[in-house]
This record gives sequence, structure tokens and C-alpha cells, in this order.
Amino acid sequence: MKLGASSLFAIARSFKSFLNYVRKTNSVKVWEIIDEAETRLTPLRISELNDLARTKGLEFTLHAPFLDVNFASLSPYMRKASLKHLENSLFKAYLLGCRVLVVHGGFYPHVSVKDRAYELSRDSIRKLALKAVDYGVKIAVENGPAGYSFLYVEADEVLKQFSLLSELENVGLCLDVGHANTSSELKHFLQKAGDLILHVHIHDNDGKRDLHLYPGEGTVDWHLVFEGLKQTSFDGYIIVETASSPLLGVKTVEKWLKARG
Repeated sequence: MKLGASSLFAIARSFKSFLNYVRKTNSVKVWEIIDEAETRLTPLRISELNDLARTKGLEFTLHAPFLDVNFASLSPYMRKASLKHLENSLFKAYLLGCRVLVVHGGFYPHVSVKDRAYELSRDSIRKLALKAVDYGVKIAVENGPAGYSFLYVEADEVLKQFSLLSELENVGLCLDVGHANTSSELKHFLQKAGDLILHVHIHDNDGKRDLHLYPGEGTVDWHLVFEGLKQTSFDGYIIVETASSPLLGVKTVEKWLKARG
């Protein structure tokens, strides 16, 4: 397992401020770039990040765009546009040398069409995964938070959908611990879907709202998280995804990991 941090804290600031932060930070060697808003990637920004990777020995993962993106949309036009947007981000992941691209699995407008939305989501994941094979990138589908009509919120739903995607060897689950806490599904994810976990997002909340607090500031059972992960085959990236500077969170998680051997 490798511990890293997300650019989420800079998403509403500027890419320059994020770049300066990375330059000054020596304790984090893995960064997840969110290809969205102020940290969205351009050819120049990719070049700057690759230069930093060479000089500082960094590794990157990429979080695909998610604002106004829904590749499970019942509208063919919106679904096609969303998938194209994600395919562009997949190519950026390749240019950055990323091994993992995190994507949101989509959402549905009404419970009566939830099954159809899942069907369309699976179709989009297959298309994205097929392109990802050529780039040597794995697709990590993130579980959604409760209360927003996201797909992939409950562990049983995730198991069902991934069983229908079992032919895809480069697709796995991004276990977002904070999201799972809002749905009271954390224990179920670890016990039932542990072997699907490809990537992990770490942050805390009050069990209701998706707050992206530092680990230890909310109600997440962190003993359950790390003991649960030890019982799985997971050996990927653990990314601290906080709304504020992630260094405190990284240090906290690093201490917990060392304490548990």
C-alpha cells in the first residue's frame, strides 16, 4: 500500500497554488490530481507535473471530472458527452503515467429508472475500460455518498454490478471511506466487497454529510477501516482526500498504519 494525498483542497483555488504546494512538500510522494475546476489538466499543466515527478520522485493517480458528468444518463446525448469527457481524462492519465483513473459511477433521476441507469453505467464502464487497456490504466469506480441519487452506494449493489462486469480485468472499486460512512455501509463494503478494492479514498464526516474532514474529526471507525483492509487483497494507493491541506491527514494515517504494522 502507498499513502498519498488529493488535490481536492485546491480545486476552488488555482492550479498554481497547488503546484507550489507540491513543490514545497517533501513528505508526500503520491498525488491524486482532480481533473476538474481549478485543478483541471491542460497540456502545459501535465508537462509541469511530469517535470515535478522527475525531480521529486512523485507518482500520480487521476480523478476524472465529475461536475455535470453522468455516463449513466438516460439521455443519449448527455451520456455520450460525459463518456467523451472521461475518455479525454483517461488519455491525460496515460500522459501523466498514472496507473489508476478514478471515476464516479453516475446517478439516476428517479428510483423507477435506477436499474436502467445501472445498465447504462455498466455499458459506459465497459467502453472506458476497453480504451484504458491500451493505456495500461485501471478504472476505479467510486462508491457514492448517500442522499444524492448516486449509484454504487450500497455494498450489495456494488457486488451485483461488479459481478456483471467480471470480464473486465482492469476495473475495480475505489472505496471512498467517507462516502461509505454516510450510508452506514463501511463495514459491509469491507466484509463483502473487500476483494474488489483497487483504490481507497480517506476522509471523515459526521455520518450524514460528505464533509471531507481530517481522519479522526468525524465518526468513521478507523480501527474497522485498517483492520478490514488488512483482511483483503488490497495493495494499492490510499489517498487522503480532505477539503483542507491534506498534510495533517497524511501524517495521521501514516501513524495509524505504522501502529498496525
